[in-house]
Amino acid sequence: MHDLSISIAQFAAEHHGSLPDLTDISRLEAQIFQYSANPEKQKRIVYRPGTNIPYITNARYSKMKTVLLPNDKEIVLVYEAMPTHGKRNAICWYSGSTKTTLADEQRWARLKQDSGIR
Repeated sequence: MHDLSISIAQFAAEHHGSLPDLTDISRLEAQIFQYSANPEKQKRIVYRPGTNIPYITNARYSKMKTVLLPNDKEIVLVYEAMPTHGKRNAICWYSGSTKTTLADEQRWARLKQDSGIR
């Protein structure tokens, strides 16, 4: 997830602050895999490590300019479908820059609401 976050940030930097296409994971992968810091994992950064389970994108912010994102909230861009780290979800989010974290159930509920995820 960390490599994915960096790749999204690099994409935005090279595309005048626009986020990549987040309408589905394959479109995201096509746009950002070249920014991966680890060439062996280039095509795997959109999957949970050690699995063939892709992350989920938040299409609401697809191709949006980062300057239009709310600064007072943490906006989830990509996330795990199911918690895999105990009861925590790995997420890639934006709040001034891209970041990754593990969110417990309470934080995840707030992040989903702030990000328009059902």
